[in-house]
Amino acid sequence: MVLLVSYWILEPFVLRIIHAADIPEMPDLTGYPAPVVELIEHTYGETMDKPYADDIVGKLAMVYHANFFYEPAESCYGIALALNDREWLWYYYTALIKEELGDTKSTIENLQNVVEIKPNLAVKSQIYFVFTLLAHHD
Repeated sequence: MVLLVSYWILEPFVLRIIHAADIPEMPDLTGYPAPVVELIEHTYGETMDKPYADDIVGKLAMVYHANFFYEPAESCYGIALALNDREWLWYYYTALIKEELGDTKSTIENLQNVVEIKPNLAVKSQIYFVFTLLAHHD
């Protein structure tokens, strides 16, 4: 019983340490507009405060992705998925970044996960799936 209570109390701290170590460092922001730098710095700070929250880590991934920092974005999407593999958004955004990087196989796999988790989005995902296949079928 004491062990269970100790785990319950310490779990957030342990998870914070484990996942904070996985968060990629901020990219070099030299030369970027001040609003972009501020957004990335703010979102990074939020993420380091709650690196165990998939929605927070996923938000950092989206900020990186929107600003063409593909490597850290991909890393953060992976961490968000590790934290919550039932959130269809992380598969969807991973599919988008994989498609942008030309990785058709991973794009398709991630979109298939979206369809499995969120069948009511299947029509949109299947259309994207077909266009991905057609675009890379040369």
